[in-house]
Amino acid sequence: MIVKRERLYSKNQTGRRMYWLARRFSGDISKALIRRNGRVQKLTDLSLGEVYDVVRSIPYRRDDKPVEVVARPLHILAGAGSGADCKKKSIILGAWLHETNKSRAEPIRWRFVGVSSLRSRRIHHVLPQIKIDGEYKNVDATYPKNKIFDRKKYTAMEVL
Repeated sequence: MIVKRERLYSKNQTGRRMYWLARRFSGDISKALIRRNGRVQKLTDLSLGEVYDVVRSIPYRRDDKPVEVVARPLHILAGAGSGADCKKKSIILGAWLHETNKSRAEPIRWRFVGVSSLRSRRIHHVLPQIKIDGEYKNVDATYPKNKIFDRKKYTAMEVL
């Protein structure tokens, strides 16, 4: 396995790297097998809701400060047992959306957004959104309590 290290200086640079990883390595999703309900299934055979539940079930684990880690989906899924943070879970969902869009007549539009729930409005969380009926909806699988398309109040939001 080749590991490339680079400094991530800003949320915009991190966002660009997340898009690149999700798109460039979306084929990792085609190779990913999971055990669900006693059966082995490919992630690409699952619906958005089912993939959301799989990603949501990965334990949350924040990166060790001051290092922020992003990785290709294959590496994130291989280490899923030890956990993943919002960036890594978003990359998996972005890669799934990119890969499954290849076979859709009408691709699902998606994006990553950085959000804040702090009074300071400092961006501290990232999540994917998909466009449904002209409106972007949250697909934040970071925490087990989250629900797909949850509406949340943020003090700030930026498209990455």
